[in-house]
Amino acid sequence: TGFAFMYQYLLDQNNTLISVKRSPNTIEFSNRNFILANTETTIVAGSSGAIYNKDFVWQKNIANEIVGYLESIFDPEDKFIYSIGRSTNFVFKFEHKPGYKFIEKIKIRINPTRIFAYNGHIFAIGNLVDPNTGISSVLLERVKL
Repeated sequence: TGFAFMYQYLLDQNNTLISVKRSPNTIEFSNRNFILANTETTIVAGSSGAIYNKDFVWQKNIANEIVGYLESIFDPEDKFIYSIGRSTNFVFKFEHKPGYKFIEKIKIRINPTRIFAYNGHIFAIGNLVDPNTGISSVLLERVKL
């Protein structure tokens, strides 16, 4: 974990270097809090969920809208950003375009600790505690979009 400059290398079909672009400021990197869009060059990084555009210019901190921000993912088509926070049973949906407007909170049964996309769907992994027995289970839940 830490802060570092990010570099973007543009190569041609023969792997010849065409250009190099460096971020104007350092970007926070951590093992669980960095994601690059599938087809766009948008980045969400760090414990604040900082969104950077293709020129590495800061756009927004998702953590300002999600208490206990944990992580984000892009949907497979790069139209939306889905995020989770600690101690909430919601997946938060944002537009993936300038402004990164909050769209909705999607209620789920579990308290998510991870989120991922697979086969065109969004899934959350988290804990569910049985109030009768106190037994905690780790569950996988498909988020109904």
